[in-house]
This record gives sequence, structure tokens and C-alpha cells, in this order.
Amino acid sequence: MAIMAKVRVDAQGRLVLPQSLRRRFGIDGRLAELVATETADGLLIELPPNRAILSQAEDGLPEVTIEGLSAPITNDSVIAGIDADRAKR
Repeated sequence: MAIMAKVRVDAQGRLVLPQSLRRRFGIDGRLAELVATETADGLLIELPPNRAILSQAEDGLPEVTIEGLSAPITNDSVIAGIDADRAKR
């Protein structure tokens, strides 16, 4: 479903997306990466493709590899993180 919205361009040439769109697509913070493509109809602005790869670990549980992280997120690493957080309390 295409969503039409008016986007403001400020004096420095930055696009200002309406808050409703930022909330709908999970764009938060002051810095967001978007992909702009010129089409026959104009300019298409999209969120970048997902940079996470879901696979199955040796133990049969899900494993997520995210671009930029040195190691995949495994069930064991999630449990270790929870245990470490609990130990701090």
C-alpha cells in the first residue's frame, strides 16, 4: 500500500518526514539511513534492506547474524546477557 505524505525540505536541503511516518516505519533518533532512487515517476524513498540473516545454529535454535556485529546472536548469548543483567541488580 502506497502512502502519500508531504515532506518538507529545510534551508539546508534536508528532508523532514512527518512524525506519523517516522513512527509507522520505526525511524527514530536524529540519524536514519534511507535509500533514494530516481524513477520515471519521480523520487522513491525506501528503508534500506534488512541486514540481518536468520539461520539455524548447531543446537537447532535460531541464530541471527547482523551486519556490523562481530558474532552472531545465539540463544546462549541472549541467556548470558539476561544473566549478566540480573547479576547487576
